[in-house]
Parts: sequence; structure tokens; C-alpha cells
Amino acid sequence: MFWLENAIGVEVLARVHWVNDEAITATPGGKYYLGQATLTINIDDLETAQRTESEGGKVVIDDHNMQITKIIPMGAPDINRYRVICNGMGDRQ
Repeated sequence: MFWLENAIGVEVLARVHWVNDEAITATPGGKYYLGQATLTINIDDLETAQRTESEGGKVVIDDHNMQITKIIPMGAPDINRYRVICNGMGDRQ
């Protein structure tokens, strides 16, 4: 028996925008999203997103394996949210 000292998973809720609606194709299992996704996250989740990006960037969005490629600060006059750009890795979880 052994115990893990580190967190092995983090669930962050975000608003997801699939960039190209034309890339959504119907399959017997439902709609399959391809291409890019844009997430809008809270400032509280920035540290998790930055750590994930530095460790390879792999995230799971709506059961699709994706990779964080860019984190953009948003908001006026103060930064109060972040836009996270993700690219599909070509497979589902």
C-alpha cells in the first residue's frame, strides 16, 4: 500500500467557446468538436492553468484531449479573467 502526496487531478469550471462551428461534425455518438477551444477562467484558476501549461499543457475539455497554447489576461480597468487558448490533440479521452 502507498499514498500519493500530490494532487492527481483538478477540475476547473470554465466557459468554453468552440472556435469554428463548421468543425463540429455529427457522429453516432453525438457531436465531435475539432480544432480550437477558447476558455474563459476566473483569476482564482490562473495558477492552475499556468502550472498545467508549463507541464505540457494537456487538459480535457468536454471529453476531448486538448493542449493549452496561450493564456491572455482580460478585463478593464483591472484584469479580472483570463482567456485560455487550446488546440485539439486529435483524440477523445
